[in-house]
Amino acid sequence: MTKWMSMLMILLGAQFAFAEVIELEAEDAKVDAANILEVKEASGGKVVAFDKKTKQSSVEFTFKVPADGEYQFWAVGRGMSGREDSFYTQLDKEKRETWDVKWNTSQDLIKQPVRYRVSKDDGKYFGKAYTAKLTKGEHTFVVSRREAGAQLDKLIIAPADMKIKEDKK
Repeated sequence: MTKWMSMLMILLGAQFAFAEVIELEAEDAKVDAANILEVKEASGGKVVAFDKKTKQSSVEFTFKVPADGEYQFWAVGRGMSGREDSFYTQLDKEKRETWDVKWNTSQDLIKQPVRYRVSKDDGKYFGKAYTAKLTKGEHTFVVSRREAGAQLDKLIIAPADMKIKEDKK
């Protein structure tokens, strides 16, 4: 019985090892210092924001996933208004996508899935949560300016089947 319990513990431990959540502060990624703003309520006390005056208009996150699999992308950020609420995103060398950041009148930083635009037949669009099949090892996720004013606090990468609670503000 002890032998089976030991084997079960090893198997459970191996499964949980792959359920790693990766959290990356935007200000610690590859970004020009001119794009970093001090924001008291941000997780690291800072966010990345782009305006039309800053030279570099992207932040590059490099991360490693522990195993092949499907991963979901989340972020903490905010749009300051309906005209300051989107970024472009690009994973590795894939197609660049438009991400509309959720914004609210209180302008709180909120945890939300990274969503890319999907066009509907009527010319309108909706946001679909961004997931990707990744191979074990290093990857790059780039967030770049689309509309000046949108702010990014951190990027979160987790296995696709993991439940993450979205801020409802």
